Amino acid sequence: MVVGAPLRFAPERREARCAGLRFSLLGPGADIRPAVALAEAAHVECRFSCIPFSPAKLEAIIARIVARPAQSAYILAMRGSDVVGMLWCTVGEYHIGSDVLLTTIHNVAKPLRAMLAVGHRII
Repeated sequence: MVVGAPLRFAPERREARCAGLRFSLLGPGADIRPAVALAEAAHVECRFSCIPFSPAKLEAIIARIVARPAQSAYILAMRGSDVVGMLWCTVGEYHIGSDVLLTTIHNVAKPLRAMLAVGHRII
């Protein structure tokens, strides 16, 4: 196990690679088509790709996220007008525990998923 960021992700290099990235929080009435397209692309590559992708289920998830901004967020990463990544997260208690809040974070676009230490690139 390697602890710490590899040299190629040193802050000065990471800043150059992240230049031009901007982040957009999905809100009521937002165009969710880019998010659905990215989720479908990620699904095709995932372990569960044999299960049919359901845009309707994702749209329902996004609607629940947008309706609960205190507990959830759906964020798109954009370079220019091109959506290059996304994540959604929810905060809540552990299902059989108490007094602790946990967050669950999902998905990033392929060009970023394929890199080591991707969390350092987006967040």
